[in-house]
Amino acid sequence: MPPSMTDPLASGRLLLLAPVNAVGVPGAGLALTLARAFPFWVEPYKARCSSARGGDLFLVRGPSSVDVLCAFTKEDWRKPSELRWIQGICLKAQRMDLSGYAEVRVPALGCGLGGLSFERVGPILIAGFGHGKSRFFPPQ
Repeated sequence: MPPSMTDPLASGRLLLLAPVNAVGVPGAGLALTLARAFPFWVEPYKARCSSARGGDLFLVRGPSSVDVLCAFTKEDWRKPSELRWIQGICLKAQRMDLSGYAEVRVPALGCGLGGLSFERVGPILIAGFGHGKSRFFPPQ
C-alpha cells in the first residue's frame, strides 16, 4: 500500500481545540473565530450543550481534513473559566487517541476571555496535550 494508506500521520488531519461555553453561544473570542472559519461544528456543539458541563470534551468530525474538539471551559459565557475545568479537559485528552492527527492546535484554554492565568494553565495544557504533534498558542 502507498504510505498515505498506512501512515496515520500522512493523512494530514488537523484537530483544532475550540474553547466553548455550555450555553451554546460561540459569540466571542476564539470560539467565534472558529465558528466563522469552520461552521460545520456549530450545530452539533449547540445540540450537545443541554448535557455539557465545564471540563467536558466533544469531538466534531469535519467534512474535510479539519476536526474540532469542543473544550467546555465555561458553563456560562458570562462567567469566568475555572481551573478545575481545564484540568478535567486535559485529563480526558490524555485518554484520547490522537494518533490519527498530523497536528493538534492547542490555544490557551481558559485564558483570555476566561480570565485564567497562563502561568497556571500552561503546564496543565502541556501535561494533557504534550505529545509531539501539538502546537501551543499562548494568549494574545
